[in-house]
Amino acid sequence: MRFNQKQEKGPFDIIGDIHGCFDELKMLLEKLGYQAEGAGYRHPNGRRALFLGDLGDRGPRSLKVSSWSWK
Repeated sequence: MRFNQKQEKGPFDIIGDIHGCFDELKMLLEKLGYQAEGAGYRHPNGRRALFLGDLGDRGPRSLKVSSWSWK
């Protein structure tokens, strides 16, 4: 895993604390304009989702969130 990401450029959509809420995350990505592509989502204008906080923890679908193909 690479931690130094200084070369990465935005624009970014910053999303925090998903807590296993997989269905809500999919709805949010779609509202932000991301489109399903294969097993993940991609924004047609090149925006990228940046996730901060907990992906899983106590939500209803923590395993689904952690095993999803993030692109």
